[in-house]
Order: sequence, then structure tokens, then C-alpha cells
Amino acid sequence: MKTKPADLHIIYKLAIILTAIISFIVIKDLKSLDHLVNVQPELAIEKLLLKIELLSSKEINNDLRFKLYRKHFLLGQAYQNIGDNQKARDAYDKSIKYTKDKTQLALIYYSIGSILTDETQYSDALIYFDKALELNPQMYDAYQNKAVIFRKMGSYQRSITICKEIIAKFPNKAKTHCSLGWAYELAGYYNEAITEQIIALQLEPKWDLPRLRLKACFSAARQTYSPALLKLIRKIDSELAETIEKSLKK
Repeated sequence: MKTKPADLHIIYKLAIILTAIISFIVIKDLKSLDHLVNVQPELAIEKLLLKIELLSSKEINNDLRFKLYRKHFLLGQAYQNIGDNQKARDAYDKSIKYTKDKTQLALIYYSIGSILTDETQYSDALIYFDKALELNPQMYDAYQNKAVIFRKMGSYQRSITICKEIIAKFPNKAKTHCSLGWAYELAGYYNEAITEQIIALQLEPKWDLPRLRLKACFSAARQTYSPALLKLIRKIDSELAETIEKSLKK
């Protein structure tokens, strides 16, 4: 019995609908796991391990490779969220095996760099952040973490240079202006430090860290700070300016 053209058209449409339904289920599953990784990482780990075991028993194809990459990557995030860095690292290493995509690999390298940063293995962390940036030059957080690492290592001038490079690419990032101000402060450039913290505060008015660094800068600078900078702070946050002025009179 021959299949009629009309029947073929119906079969074709049903195949498209079925594909769309499967894609929707996969995307919904990944989104729900994304959420679970952050709010209930222990439960996410249980679910992900079961899914990985099930997927690993199937024949590998491109679609399955992406699923295994994604599941291992999420598993790494979940382990990282509960502080099990070794298992997180193992999961990230496995996720590398299932992808050649530059953006995905950059995320993995960034995540490994974050683990190494938490473990104060700064030199190794820098290697992974550089690998991430080589694959994705627009990865702001990798740049920012490099600046923070160099500051923590005492390489203030290197941190300052990196912060300036970041600001040239991402001009409105309060976090980087704050980092630049902190590096300036530690290097003894107090007016420059105060200026950057003021910019950070203007960009993120509710953020407390620039306020803390401003107090520290004025305390360290004493009579060497520019009075114009204190006037500028008064326009942004009069309460902060008053606190600084009182501390300078002691």
C-alpha cells in the first residue's frame, strides 16, 4: 500500500511537532536543573548523577554529547556550591570531553579558575582565566578575577593595568572601578583611589564596599587628599561625607 502525498505531509508535520516537544522538554529540564543547582545543590547532585548514568548507557551522538557536557557542567556547579571542590573539578574535567564549543569551554575553564582562586592557587587560577579569555575575550568576570588576584598577590601595578584594560572594554562596571580604587589605595595613590571609589558608588549607590574603601582611603590619606573629592562625596552621600569628616577630626 502506497503512502499518499497528503499522508506524508501529515507525518512530516507530526515529526516537526514531536521534535519541538522533545526540545521543549530538554530545555525545560535544563532550566529547572539550573535553578536547582543554586537553591538545592544536594538535590541537584542526586538528579544529575542519575541522568548522567542513564545518558552514559546510550550510543554517543552530537545531541547526547551536548547533554552530557551540560549535565557534567551543572554537576560541577552543584558540587562547587556545597564546597566540594575536588568533585566539582572532576565534573568540570569530564564536561570538557564532551564539547569543542569555544563558549562552553571558556565557561568550564572559568569555573576551574574560580575553584583555584578559592583555594588560593593564584598562579594556576590565572592560567585558567587566560585560557577562558583566549576562547571568549568578552568574558568580563575572568578579566575581573585576574585583577583581584594580582591585587591579592601584592602586584598592585599589574592589577591597576588590568583594571584600566577592563574599563576600556566595559566602562560602567562598578566592581572594576572599586577594584581599581582598591589597588590604587594599596599602592599609595589615595586621590586616584578615592576617585575610583566615587565612580563605583555612583554606578552602584547601594553597594557598601566602595563606602568602606572610601573611609579607609581618607583615613590613610589624612591631609594629602583633595578637598574637592570630599565635596563630591557630600553630593552623592551626605551621611558618608559626615562620617568621613568626623573621623578626620579625631
